[in-house]
Amino acid sequence: MARGIEVNTYNSSLLWEPWNILKKDDTPYKLFTPFYKNGCLVGGISPRKSLSIPKNLQLIFQQSNDNSVSILNLLPKNNWGKKLENIGK
Repeated sequence: MARGIEVNTYNSSLLWEPWNILKKDDTPYKLFTPFYKNGCLVGGISPRKSLSIPKNLQLIFQQSNDNSVSILNLLPKNNWGKKLENIGK
C-alpha cells in the first residue's frame, strides 16, 4: 500500500498462479515451456481443485426482437473493412 492502494488478486482461470511457480533463483519464469515443465510438473505444487457444479444459477436474460450484433453498437461507425473486401480480386 505504498500509495494507499490495496490490491487483492484471486485465481480465476489459472491452474497455477505465475508468482507461485518460481525458478531456483526465486525469480519468475519468462517463458511458458520452462514454467510448465520445470515449475508446474515437478515443482511440487498441485493445481487447485475445480469447483463443483452450481446447484442454482439465477441468470438474467434480456428479451429483444432484434438478435443482431447491431443492437450492441459494437460495429465501427466507419466501415473501413469495405476497402479490403476487393483487394486481390
